[in-house]
Amino acid sequence: MLNKIKSVLATAILFVLASVQAFAQSGVTGLNTATSTLQTYVDPVTNISLVIGGIVGIVGAIRVYSKWKQRRNHPS
Repeated sequence: MLNKIKSVLATAILFVLASVQAFAQSGVTGLNTATSTLQTYVDPVTNISLVIGGIVGIVGAIRVYSKWKQRRNHPS
């Protein structure tokens, strides 16, 4: 009787551990999918960042040039 209970308990633990491992497998698949999806966004985000930086640089250069022409920063 005691051996039968141990056997049923061991089988139940085995099923629980197998299901936990199966959930872990699907989690790894989900992480791999998320990683590959995020990698597709890296190049466009890099290009957009460079464009925004270029625009900010041009606007800053225009502001400096206009102040220079108006002599606002000239100490007199």
